[in-house]
Amino acid sequence: MQLSHYRIEGEIGRGGMGVVYSATDTRLGRAVAIKTLHPEASSHPDRLRRFINEARAASALNHSNIVTIYDIEESGGTSFIAMEFVDGDPLDRLLARGPLPISTALEYAMQVASALEASHASGILHRDIKPANLIVTRAGIVKILDFGVAKLFESAPSTDTRTALLTGPAAVLGTPAYMSPEQADGRPVDARTDIFSLGCVLYEMFTGQRPFAGDSTARAMTAVLRDHPPPLRSRRPDAPRVLQTILDRALAKDPSERYASAASLRADLAAVLRRIGTREPLWRRPAILIPAVMVLLVASAFAAWQGMQARRIRGLRQQVLPEIGRLQAGERYVEAFRLARDAERYAPDEIARLRQGWYKPGFVLEPPDADVAIKNYLDVSGDWQPLGHLPLRAMALPVGDYPG
Repeated sequence: MQLSHYRIEGEIGRGGMGVVYSATDTRLGRAVAIKTLHPEASSHPDRLRRFINEARAASALNHSNIVTIYDIEESGGTSFIAMEFVDGDPLDRLLARGPLPISTALEYAMQVASALEASHASGILHRDIKPANLIVTRAGIVKILDFGVAKLFESAPSTDTRTALLTGPAAVLGTPAYMSPEQADGRPVDARTDIFSLGCVLYEMFTGQRPFAGDSTARAMTAVLRDHPPPLRSRRPDAPRVLQTILDRALAKDPSERYASAASLRADLAAVLRRIGTREPLWRRPAILIPAVMVLLVASAFAAWQGMQARRIRGLRQQVLPEIGRLQAGERYVEAFRLARDAERYAPDEIARLRQGWYKPGFVLEPPDADVAIKNYLDVSGDWQPLGHLPLRAMALPVGDYPG
């Protein structure tokens, strides 16, 4: 099967609006995902508009935790979106096996919050945050999919601006079990509706159960509007008590009592992760993990080249790449950069793919012989990381806050 210059390889998922396929871009020779719209939906103006809006909303965002949109086309009467192919598992599939470790759930939620922070700063709501729309890569990076019900929201209540992405005031879009009360009630929504949905996902990651259950759409929406989920520690006794406070605020029925921004939620999650970090197993601590991985890589040099390379790649995927993702999620950007640089000599292709989600800074080129170094704003006592002398070759850095 061929759509334009994309060769369809096989189906990888389907939903209410369309089917998702793995494919190859024959012009660029890269793997992509193709999301098509059901033929019967193509003739429905509202569904077609929402499908196009998904591509426009997502393509306007550039963030390592948001899937990259490459193109939107129509071929042979089929409307489709070409997007980044994410090699990983949907979060709902992971949660089918049971709740996640507390630290893992915090790391994943922080990544989603970071993506929502960028999305909201651009005036874009997702409005359908749920486990099925979150993909976890082999490196432990979470990617948000499906901006199919996204809408631009007004930056200030006083503006009368309307946009092409604004849906009707009484429209109810999204997934009932993860909707905010105002969304379920058809009332106007803002960034806090995505925060409520992320709170639902966070509760499910901790407990393995949805906070608002119902065996029908109506009952699920009623639970969202009326009920409160069972206390976290009744389902997860080992959870720190402070997480109940965070969940209560994220899942507040009244938007005014909720976190005002994804950045505030992410900051609280990061504080908890730092607090419980000292209780992590010894082997997960960077001071132990990194030298151990390096020893393993050096020892494998005595094996045959093919076997050695396979073990290096496997070790990098299983240990080093997740560690880089954990450092990024914990806002330890300079350490993530340093570890990626050290691992590059052993698996340059893997690290190059990781860096595709980083941003490429620009440097003031004066004076021409200046030394350039970076430091994490959040680590006051941390060391400066030298980058070299000007002029610098092109490089990428983890998304974060740095003093120059």
